[in-house]
Formats: sequence, structure tokens, C-alpha cells
Amino acid sequence: MNHLSTDQYQQLLDRARPLARDGRGVKVFELADGMIVKIFRRRNFITSDFLRPYAVRFQQNAESLLVLGVKTVDVENIFTCPAKKQHLVLYRSVAGRTLREVLADPAGRDDILARFSIFFAQLHGKGIFFRSIHFGNVIVSEGDNPFALIDVADMTIHKAALSLSKRVRNFKHMIRYEEDRKRIEANGVESFVRNYMDASLLSSNEKERFWQRLTKEVPFFRPPNPT
Repeated sequence: MNHLSTDQYQQLLDRARPLARDGRGVKVFELADGMIVKIFRRRNFITSDFLRPYAVRFQQNAESLLVLGVKTVDVENIFTCPAKKQHLVLYRSVAGRTLREVLADPAGRDDILARFSIFFAQLHGKGIFFRSIHFGNVIVSEGDNPFALIDVADMTIHKAALSLSKRVRNFKHMIRYEEDRKRIEANGVESFVRNYMDASLLSSNEKERFWQRLTKEVPFFRPPNPT
């Protein structure tokens, strides 16, 4: 990890365009050459970030995803700026639009959601537990393999397929935003889950147990009561 002085930090971000911010300030910049800088600010109390900075996790997860055949950002470098108490990731962006943006257009919405449910199952089959999964962190491009993941710091990659409990937890993560829930609901909640299960390589017994657990623990996926 390269160290940046305050001057080097300012030079790197000089004339950069802010892309995203949170309560602590701008967290993503676009540089003049199109490269992206994501900032991770250290907290004032001891966390796991002291032992394994999020910038390092971001880089390692991106590299692991590519090995597994999952498209993601191309990390060029990571930095630390002790004076700012920040770590930075420099990477190339992924071409395309977010899944949320794509689903705003009714044309082809059914198809893209069905394809995403299959992609989601494939992630779980590869042992990828992406806690930051939502429709704003999935990029859609053209081609047979259209999906890519961004903002990949908060992720665990297991050696085997995810357990049923982890799959259910990740479904909870995926629907954290109302806008995303509405898109799934409009196209059929049960259809989304069925497409996922058909692509999951789970046994018939595992599918049944998964469905029961999902509908019990995540009310959004419960079938409506008959009237």
C-alpha cells in the first residue's frame, strides 16, 4: 500500500468530480482521466479496519471475483494518507448502468430481473456473500454476461456454496431499498424466487427448506393471504 502525503492527496483529487457522499463527506470521486477514487475513512475507535483496512478488502475481493468469473472493477492501486486518516482505492469503473437505472425503463424489465435472479443464485453457488448487494451496486452492460458488482469491500467469499441461512440473509440485504422492492413486486415476487431456485443447483429438499425459511424470515417474500 502506497503512502500519500497531504500534498500528494490534494494533487490526486485536484479537479476531481464528486460522485457520492455520506454523512462524513464525499466518498467517491471521478478523476479527470475517468479513473475512480473511493475513500474509506478510519473511525475514531478500534475496529477490524485497523487490522485489515477496507481498501485492502476491496482490492482482494475484486481480485477474487475476477478469478471466479464475476465481473467487477479493475483496481489499479490502493493508498493510505495518515494525515487524513483515510485509505483510498484507485480503480477503473465498469461500463454500463446500474440495475436500478435499467429497471426504471419498463422495456425488458421482466427479462433483466429474471436474468438477475439467476446471476444472484450463481453468486451464492460460488460462495459469494455480498453484504452490500442492492440494485445500485450491480452494473448492467451488453452481452451474454451482463452483470458486474461494484462497491465490493463488504463481502465474504467462501470455499463452498452458501448455506441456506446465508442465502436468506443475503436476500434481506438485497431488498433493503423500497425502490428495489417495488421493482421485484411489480414483476412478481414468487417468480423472482422461483427463477433463483431453478438456477441454484439446490436439491428439491433444500429448495423447499429454503422457501420455507425465506418466507418465514423475510415478510416481503410471503405469498399474500387468500381472500
